[in-house]
This record gives sequence, C-alpha cells and structure tokens, in this order.
Amino acid sequence: MQGLWLTSAFSLMLFSACANEKFRDQGSQTQAPAGAETADTNPDAVPEPNSEDASMPTDVTETTADADTAPAANPLFADCQTTPERPIVGDLYQLAPNTRELPDYHKMKALKKVCLAQLDIKTRSFTEGFPGVEKLFEWFSLDMRFAIKVPKAGKWEFKLVADDGAILYIDQTKVIDNDGVHETKEKTGRSQLTAGLHEVRVSYFQGPRYNIALELYWKGPHDNEFTYIPAATLLRPQDARLMSVSP
Repeated sequence: MQGLWLTSAFSLMLFSACANEKFRDQGSQTQAPAGAETADTNPDAVPEPNSEDASMPTDVTETTADADTAPAANPLFADCQTTPERPIVGDLYQLAPNTRELPDYHKMKALKKVCLAQLDIKTRSFTEGFPGVEKLFEWFSLDMRFAIKVPKAGKWEFKLVADDGAILYIDQTKVIDNDGVHETKEKTGRSQLTAGLHEVRVSYFQGPRYNIALELYWKGPHDNEFTYIPAATLLRPQDARLMSVSP
C-alpha cells in the first residue's frame, strides 16, 4: 500500500514539472524579442523620423553649404589682380573734405588700384566702398586708364555723365570737361579718330556722400544714338604711357 502511494506521488510530481515547462515555452513565444523595446519603455531609444511631423529639422548642413557658396553681388570696383577680365584700371585717391574740383595727381599718392568692367554707373547711392579700403564713401577720386578699339575712322561723339566731376581725355587730348561739384550732369564732345587703338583716360571725383554717377557713351559716324562703348572694344592699358598721370 505504501509502495503504491509513493508511485502515485512520484507520477504526480513528474506531471506537474512537465506542465510548468510547457507553460514557460508558450509564454516566451508571446513576448517581444530581446532588445526590441519601444520608445515608451526604453528612455534611450531615438524615434524614427516621421514625414508628417513638421517639427522635425531639415538638412541643416546642406542649407548652410548653399548659403556659404551663393555668389556675391557683382561689385562696382574690384582688385585688378583677381579680375583680369576688367579692362578699366583706376588709381584711387582720398581727397580733402570740401574739394571742389579734380586734384593734381602729381602731388598725391594713390591708395591702390581698382578695376571696373564698364563706365555704366547710373545715379545711385554708394555705400559699398572699395576692396581693402573701408568706409571711403565720399571725398575720393579715380584716375582711370584703358584703351578702345575704334572700328572705323571718322568723327566720333562722346557723352560723359557724372556726379560729381569728371574729365575725358582721348590720346591725351581733353575732349569733355564735366568737372566741379554738382548733381548728375552730362556733357558731350567730339574727336576725329582713326580706326584702331586709342588711349582713354577718365578722371573722376566724388564730393559729399552719398550719390555717385559715372557713364561714358559714344556715337560713331552716321550713328543716330549714343550707346555704351561695347565691352569687346575695351582693353587694359598695354604700355607704360597709358598708365602715366600726364597730361
């Protein structure tokens, strides 16, 4: 009787152990895999970006790079060494306040050379200054040299617009005198020219701030209207005579 009771007890314990093992296997199949915690249960988890979430930041690196590489506005005046395509070379001078006319450059020392692409500066406010020269907005002068390639011989007419004063020389002969302190004003002059290269000098000064203007036009034989001198006919000075301060 006692042997039968022990056999029954042993069978019951074996059945209970097998049942518990089966229960544990079923429970493990319903749990999430190890390491698959959600953001709610894992404080270190980073949520995936949501295209519908307007609060998510855009690509900051790309935006910054685009801003840094955006081309700057084309300046009126530039360093000649870095802009060889600009044909007009000017010596920049600082003037004494209340200067009333173009100075005698023989008695002055230029601050630096600057280059221009064209004399097409319509009346405008000038606050950008010059490369390497800070806050020079008034009381300055530019003595500019370049060459023009005249396409055909004849009497050519020129128009010089300036605020303040300016004088035009061609082959060292004064053609237009528009000197003095004044608002934007134009003057015209004529010159008999042969076909080919000719020396051009335009001396200009700016009195009190802020507006400036400097435009040079020409009109050839049998032309009806003034136009800017085409860029294709403008050249940098090719020899020392063009860079001198004479006459």
